[in-house]
Amino acid sequence: MKILLFLFTLFCSTLSISQIVFDKTKHDFGEINSNEPRFVDVYLKNKTGKDAFILSVKKPMEVVYIQRNALIAPDSSSVIRFQINKKTKGKFNYKIPVYTSDKNEPTEIVLTGKIASLPDQSNNFTACPSFGQSPAQGNPLDFMLTVET
Repeated sequence: MKILLFLFTLFCSTLSISQIVFDKTKHDFGEINSNEPRFVDVYLKNKTGKDAFILSVKKPMEVVYIQRNALIAPDSSSVIRFQINKKTKGKFNYKIPVYTSDKNEPTEIVLTGKIASLPDQSNNFTACPSFGQSPAQGNPLDFMLTVET
């Protein structure tokens, strides 16, 4: 009986291991002025041999996002870029659930900071910047590679 209970526990624990790994689940923007970027990249890595998917992102109205692709092939990665479009000065704290195909519960991304000064309000629908533009603080997974043959 003890062996059966041990095997059942071992089986259940292997099912709960997620296959999509987020490089960060919290980001503090600090104090943001009007001329500073308001976006951050979150990298997702598929650690298994099966395809995985980003199913949905439940964001508040003041946050916009883009994702590179919903399908994450085995041993590859994807990116979700979040941008804060808060229209008033002051502190913010957003909890954004990201649903992926590897688990039933969402992974929560927490974005915090303080808006010190607002940019020009002529364009109220600021789009999230494309992936050609990188965040100011950089990302540890971004690197230059030179291959010589």
